[in-house]
Amino acid sequence: MTGGEHPFGALSQRDARVIKNEFNLFLVKHISEAVELFSQLLNPSFELRYDVAVIKCEMFICL
Repeated sequence: MTGGEHPFGALSQRDARVIKNEFNLFLVKHISEAVELFSQLLNPSFELRYDVAVIKCEMFICL
């Protein structure tokens, strides 16, 4: 989906960008569901991140 590109950029820049929560989803911007999912997964506030059970249900059929 991202061709191996990291949302926080090159290895040398990652730590600073993670701290500032500066990520780039340009490679998936045409897939609104992916932008929503990645944005929530990368949310710096863990209370606002998706729960794993929710993600499993969204990606797969919940039985």
